[in-house]
Amino acid sequence: MILDTRSINILQQIIQAEGYVPINQLIDVIQVSKRTLYYDIKKIDDWLQEEGLHSIEYIRHLGYCLNKETKQMIVKKLNECVINQYEYSPKERKIWLILYLLIQEKRILLEDLINLLQVSRNTVLADLKKLKVELNKYNLSLHFGRKEGYQIVGNEQSKRNLLILSLSQIICQHSWEYLISQVNYIMCDMGSETDTLARETLYTIKKILANCEEFLGVQYTDEVLENLSVYMYLFHRRILKGKCVEMEEAEKNVLQDSKQFEAAKYIAKQFERAFIVKFPIDEIYYITTHLLGAKVNYQENIYEKNNMDEIHSIVDRMIKDFQHYACVLFQDFNGLFTDLYLHMKPAFYRVKYGIEIENPLRNTIQENYEEVYFLTKKVIHHFEEYVKKSVSDDEIVYVTMHFGAWMRKEGIVPNPRKTALLVCPNGIGTSRMLQYQLEKLFSNIDILNAISKREYESNIFDVDCIITTTEIEKGNVPVFKVNPILSDSEKAALLRKVNGVLYGENQKDSVDLVMGIIQKYADVVDEKSLKRELIEFMSGPAYFEKEEKYKPMLNELLTREFIHLEDRVDNWKDAIRLAADPLLQNQYIFEEYINEMIVNVRKIRSLYCYCT
Repeated sequence: MILDTRSINILQQIIQAEGYVPINQLIDVIQVSKRTLYYDIKKIDDWLQEEGLHSIEYIRHLGYCLNKETKQMIVKKLNECVINQYEYSPKERKIWLILYLLIQEKRILLEDLINLLQVSRNTVLADLKKLKVELNKYNLSLHFGRKEGYQIVGNEQSKRNLLILSLSQIICQHSWEYLISQVNYIMCDMGSETDTLARETLYTIKKILANCEEFLGVQYTDEVLENLSVYMYLFHRRILKGKCVEMEEAEKNVLQDSKQFEAAKYIAKQFERAFIVKFPIDEIYYITTHLLGAKVNYQENIYEKNNMDEIHSIVDRMIKDFQHYACVLFQDFNGLFTDLYLHMKPAFYRVKYGIEIENPLRNTIQENYEEVYFLTKKVIHHFEEYVKKSVSDDEIVYVTMHFGAWMRKEGIVPNPRKTALLVCPNGIGTSRMLQYQLEKLFSNIDILNAISKREYESNIFDVDCIITTTEIEKGNVPVFKVNPILSDSEKAALLRKVNGVLYGENQKDSVDLVMGIIQKYADVVDEKSLKRELIEFMSGPAYFEKEEKYKPMLNELLTREFIHLEDRVDNWKDAIRLAADPLLQNQYIFEEYINEMIVNVRKIRSLYCYCT
């Protein structure tokens, strides 16, 4: 029996949870109906039974759970799965076709693709037809010849940009570890190294990249180091096959003045020593673009004079326009400016050189923070006009996360009783967003800082608990693993779990205590069932009442001094100006606000005037 993508995703949610996973939480995360979820759980149970493992345990009001031994066995079995033991979605099939065609060096025939994806001949042919259309977006094409087999043809830099996007999509759906094992599986026909040797190679590459941080005065995010390691691993293999990038002279003249170019030369030299591969000068320039486009947690001399002065001005205009459209005023303008500037500098190079990366939180942000995303799209044009390219939705969502995080921060004053540390390897925007979600959720806990996984592993922190978005080694304090964006059900579960651990509301101890009291004064016929019902009762879902803010009545807003009476006006624009004049005279608004109202009315074309 084969598990599909969604079923494996559900299994991973249950495996990663320390306790029970509520139904509503699974519905929120997987984005399916309750009926579909029940169907998928049944399919998973059938697979578990087929593998000789325990079924998923279900308790009403609590949700689904697996015992520790079963979790370990499932992880082992899933890790043993290779490509032909996995049922791919149409999107995943497209991604793996791209990766296979770009990574595999032997002649690729239709039978190879059928074996790779484990689908019918007609399905593969249909997928190849769709892929041809997709490749046109990158100025690439799919060719087939009897001698050459299937090949992606076109500019090498375009091929690599497509390779990077496909790799990032796999990482978003699964994990870095999964990607390594699957890519190595694809390469096995090429005389590739063993899985252990491949991991050692990646570790060496990661170390080379990390050594550049001190020279550049930056700290890359954990995900950047991991992803760049995989990219460089595949790039150097393409160089060995003579498939090299060619850079334009004008671009090289700009890049050679950067510190990142010096770092790229160091990387090339280390590769030559470690892997006996000669990097052409254009490849060194190409590495420079990736170093410039890499997300960072920290950078020294952030405002040093260079060709980024225009980005400084753009970020300033973006924030001011955002405040104008959102009718907000950021109290810590400089704090937001620094964070956004730190993000937009590498974003400039990613957009300029076509380096696309998929944002794993794109759909969540677009759905849950729709207004902030919309406002960000309205101000991103300043950046697009400078880089002379349109910005992808994934990049816009990263900027949205910065604005959203700082909007949450305004007016929030935590009243902590305990201290917590946030470990998040995904960069500043994600950690900021999560930090303020947590500060809003826990009025009695102070989130001291958001740090990377490497900072956590190399230091000792005096806190009451750790909240993390990634797997970390547990120490002397409780560790709570969460998603970067929390749904309402996840917030309720986290609130209950944290309060239970930090404030002594331990569910098991409480249930055992009650059981002991009952057994003193009564004969318990079915101890197991009684304990089960007590757990259900004492761990029921938490309910939150929304704070009802005071809303003024219409007669409180339309006071006499702000009402302007006129018999007639020449047009609707004059009507808006006359109606707004009392507010303007009292300095509640400026002339720009009136002009913007007129612009908005012209856009939406929905003004109706009634005269009596």
